Amino acid sequence: MSDDLWIYAGSAQTTDAKDKEPVVMHAPAGNMFWADDQSGQNLDIQFAVNGKKSPSLPKEFTPRATLIPNTVDETCNSLELYLNGQRHTLVERIPTADITAPGDLRAAIMTCPVKSKPYKPLLTVDENSDNEYLNIYKADDSLDLPESKLGETYHIDDMPEPVIAAIYQTLSNNSLLQNTVATTLNEGTNQYKLFDYYKEKYGYEAAKGYLKELIAEGRFTVIRVKQWGGKLGIAFKGDARTRRFLTSVNYGITHDKVSVLRTYVEISAGNGLKNTTSQMFKEAIPWKGGNIIGFVFATSFDVYDFFKKDIGEQNIAEFAGALGITTLKVATASFGALGLTAGLIYLLGLGQIIIPSALVIGFGLVATVSVGYLIDYGDTSAGIKEKTMKVLKEAFPDLTTGNILDYFFSDAIDKSIDYEENKINQYIGQQAMKGSGMLGF
Repeated sequence: MSDDLWIYAGSAQTTDAKDKEPVVMHAPAGNMFWADDQSGQNLDIQFAVNGKKSPSLPKEFTPRATLIPNTVDETCNSLELYLNGQRHTLVERIPTADITAPGDLRAAIMTCPVKSKPYKPLLTVDENSDNEYLNIYKADDSLDLPESKLGETYHIDDMPEPVIAAIYQTLSNNSLLQNTVATTLNEGTNQYKLFDYYKEKYGYEAAKGYLKELIAEGRFTVIRVKQWGGKLGIAFKGDARTRRFLTSVNYGITHDKVSVLRTYVEISAGNGLKNTTSQMFKEAIPWKGGNIIGFVFATSFDVYDFFKKDIGEQNIAEFAGALGITTLKVATASFGALGLTAGLIYLLGLGQIIIPSALVIGFGLVATVSVGYLIDYGDTSAGIKEKTMKVLKEAFPDLTTGNILDYFFSDAIDKSIDYEENKINQYIGQQAMKGSGMLGF
């Protein structure tokens, strides 16, 4: 632009220039970017065109753009966004046919405030309660509990339904807690049964010795005893003369005093892949022995979810699918834990390391909880249980509790009505025939 003419705003008058020198207008040429960071996280925001980065954009929106000095030819290839140094590709190839000036490429970003997750207490209690942290459940009137500042006290038989629902909801939403409770119930039941058995057979002092000498302080190695024909056995370290329960050094694997270790040791010793796998499957059966307690606990969530629905929505096929998947998950968790614990014994045995009983039992519990949690996580991620339930429900949509009850009750009612109608008709017929001299039927 030359300055032959000066235009005065509002006057529309011109004057001839005297110097006739060109006037250069310095307008920055570049790609234009804006940002409005409302996240509250003080983000470092940059744009990049063809690998050329912009300066960090202002945190608050301003009409003035942040520029990447560029030319039309260099406004090409990719458009990228950097958030705290992490690159995000917005456009892999810029449509250069639409770019006639560097300023034709413009971009803006606005971030929103982060919505924090609502606080979720460990146990959600009755909505009418002011306390949301802990509940203490009173077993009976003979148990006198002091007032708790952490939670509320309930009679176990009089707990309101919202509290019971809260317990189930909390456990069903927390796989780790659910697996921990189920595993604890199983192991607690097994240990109680063993203690009671030893008390009846060997006496109370020997039963206490089982907890101390085998569970807490027991250390053993797995051996093959030549005198027993090379059969599997367990050798306990320590002086057997000072013990009340483990009164011998060596025990055959079938001896009742080492039943708590028997399965792990037998599997670790191996008896061919087929036999070992078969034994693991048998031991992992959810309803076998003490496993039944944890199995009932695990399936109780499916039962609860089923019965809290309206009777017309209680689909039997869907319920069967839920129980089937839960059973499979419990069995798989037990199977995996058995294998891992037996593997631990095998590896320690290879290194001729003395094995603490507490390590084996504790590892078995942790393995059961961990494998169960991983299986739940995989199920939740893949939606196996939900998909199975959906397929069965769609395959048998009419197989509901309401329809089944309607069928049986309607049939019974129809039969009852027919019976009563026959009685009425018979009575009316008999009365009508009285004094007629005819026999009524």
